[in-house]
Amino acid sequence: MPEDHESDERDERPSSDESNESPSPDESDEPPAEDPAAEFKFLGEGRGPSDFAFYVLKFLLSSWRLILLPRSVRNWLGARRDWLVVRRDVEYHRLRSSDRFHVPDDEVVRVGGLWLVEYFAPSQIAALGDAIKRNNWDMRAFESNTRLLSASRRGGGMSWWSIANIVNSSTGTFLPLPSYHQQKLPEGISRVHLSGVAIGDSLTAVVAWITLTDEGSASVNEVWHADHRAELVRDEDGRPYSEWGEFTAYRKTQQSRRHLHDQARRWFANSCPGAFAEADTPQPVLDLMLLDKLSPTTHQDRWSPDVDRGLQALGLRGSRREWTTSTSLPGLLLDRADTTSAPALPPNTWGLWGQSSNVIAQLSGGADRLQGSGPNPHTAVGHIYDEECRATVVRVGLTALLQTIEDKSAEQRDTARARHGKFRMRDLAVLREDILSLSLDLAGIERDVRLYNKQAARHGMEPRFVVSSPPWDPDEEVWDFSKRLRKRQIAEVSKLRAADGDYREVLSTAAALGSSIDAFRVQRRAINIAGAALFVAVLTLVGPGTALESLREWWDAAWSWVF
Repeated sequence: MPEDHESDERDERPSSDESNESPSPDESDEPPAEDPAAEFKFLGEGRGPSDFAFYVLKFLLSSWRLILLPRSVRNWLGARRDWLVVRRDVEYHRLRSSDRFHVPDDEVVRVGGLWLVEYFAPSQIAALGDAIKRNNWDMRAFESNTRLLSASRRGGGMSWWSIANIVNSSTGTFLPLPSYHQQKLPEGISRVHLSGVAIGDSLTAVVAWITLTDEGSASVNEVWHADHRAELVRDEDGRPYSEWGEFTAYRKTQQSRRHLHDQARRWFANSCPGAFAEADTPQPVLDLMLLDKLSPTTHQDRWSPDVDRGLQALGLRGSRREWTTSTSLPGLLLDRADTTSAPALPPNTWGLWGQSSNVIAQLSGGADRLQGSGPNPHTAVGHIYDEECRATVVRVGLTALLQTIEDKSAEQRDTARARHGKFRMRDLAVLREDILSLSLDLAGIERDVRLYNKQAARHGMEPRFVVSSPPWDPDEEVWDFSKRLRKRQIAEVSKLRAADGDYREVLSTAAALGSSIDAFRVQRRAINIAGAALFVAVLTLVGPGTALESLREWWDAAWSWVF
């Protein structure tokens, strides 16, 4: 038996060759990495200061003590308790590695430019003329902007023209030309090119093409790649809640993209205020975003959830069922910010995005086309596609303009009774002024939109976008996005004109009633004044010393006091 036991031990010992082999990672004796969140203690499970404060608040807000406390004290104590719970929850999610947001280090996004649009109807055209004079944009080599604007409003001018080039005095290179101007621009903006677009005789669009500095172009990428962890944030009512790292990345990255847009919007609204600035509505903006790795138009497989989350952080919809593309902008997708997936971006936000190398390769002439467009290839792509982007933002901006007019009309209709009192002429004059300006604007806009849409469809003045399905889901039908957008705009402006006609009829009736009421009031006051004058005359004819002397003196005193 002992011999058999020794032989068994010899058989179980590893050989010299086996003992020299390094163990595989799965067979190593190293303990697995511990999750720091595994031993985390939530509020009320430990004995720290926060736990003690939570116990005290819980004691005060329970049982009969809750009834004795005033409402304001209960609300204050409840808010402190909720804040402690949320803060401990944030600490827990910060320890969890699975709650962190990560973008591949080799994936980089750059903003190649911004395009904003503002519109000037008959009620705003004077503001455009004032902006041209105030900013000295009327200095041109051949013909002034004032004359070009007047010619376009008469139907005999150019379809579009360059208004001014504004160079940042601290970063840009200034050219001593009549159309170039130097001024302090917002941080991250290198140059602004303003161009006028004649929609028709009554509607003019001004497009601002924003060229960013290298820092401004890379600002979104820096936030995109930052280490985002859970944070304690507050809602609109001031209540705290725990925001996980992934949603913190969504919010901050979208806010960094919006920060560029808002800086450009503020400068545009202050320098050239139009319909959107008057309505205090963000101007439509189109930005060009170019990535290094992901190519949406050549990728054939469905994107992974990580890719979708990365695109959602940028405010893009990712693996959606519909792709909007144009042969005039190869390699790029047109995307509109969705308020559900991108709540930090306003609805008037549009983006063209794609892979930079793929977009450059599909340029006519390839990479050689970038020569002469600047050292930054991303802004150079924006320079090449400036005309297409300008036409695109004017097209999508018309829809936003009609929505703004509809909102303004609805506000005037809903607040007319409260604003204009009891049909007094003074109040009705304000109402007539509002309705008159809106009616004049709509009459011209309807005619111009119809004509502009026919010309765009007939002459190919703008890129034609079509909506199709992604490569991994080719079952969806293809439909013309641009054509449907034009039809929708014509239907919308026709609806606004019909509503305006009905509203003006109501205004005419109200004005007639107001005039009758005011005429009756004036007539009644005239009769009262005539009666008072007759009474005074009768008292004057009565001689002194009569019984009516005292009454006449009293009436004179009352008349002097009143008048």
